[in-house]
Amino acid sequence: MNILVHACCAPCAAYCLEKLVNDGYKPTAYFYNPNIHPVEEYNRRLAELERFAKEAGYPLVVEKHARDDSSSKNQPTEGLSCSRLEPVELGEWRRNDNPLGKQWFTAIKGLENEPEGGKRCAVCFEMRLEKATIYAKENGFDAFTTVLTISPHKNSRIIHDIGQKLGEKHGISFLAEDFKKQDGFKKSLELSKKYGFYRQNYCGCAYSMR
Repeated sequence: MNILVHACCAPCAAYCLEKLVNDGYKPTAYFYNPNIHPVEEYNRRLAELERFAKEAGYPLVVEKHARDDSSSKNQPTEGLSCSRLEPVELGEWRRNDNPLGKQWFTAIKGLENEPEGGKRCAVCFEMRLEKATIYAKENGFDAFTTVLTISPHKNSRIIHDIGQKLGEKHGISFLAEDFKKQDGFKKSLELSKKYGFYRQNYCGCAYSMR
């Protein structure tokens, strides 16, 4: 079964992709994470995921960033180079912001003071997973899932509920896998050491840095 796997970073993706292969799936990693701030961090996480995908032999699709909401076609490309992710002028946004950041900050407006794991995170999960759902459906995948559930800091039930809802909305199966189970997070740490991954110390958005 061909499955699209939303991936936020290499440390989270490594074990999840390995487990899916062992379970009989053919995974393709998919990177769309407009929450990651600032652009230097975005580029670093993407570079690590690209490196891992090449070394381990996993297909990787990277969602192309948009210069603005009107010109964006949101067409994904494979193997997007970090050198193409130059900061762009986005009005009041600083030039060191993630090029996708304007879309994300607009989506979570009014939820800036929500605690980690609250409503802002749910909106963020849904924004990212809907992109993955649409790509999976339009490109003939049998199902989709996300590596987000490997984090001990994320509520897998909330993520699964969002994934199931989006799958029903777009007519594609969602694999509700809780990757942190069976020592999944511990195994992800072991793989991070094996590959020498950069491991970030915050989820990704500006508010998780507080």
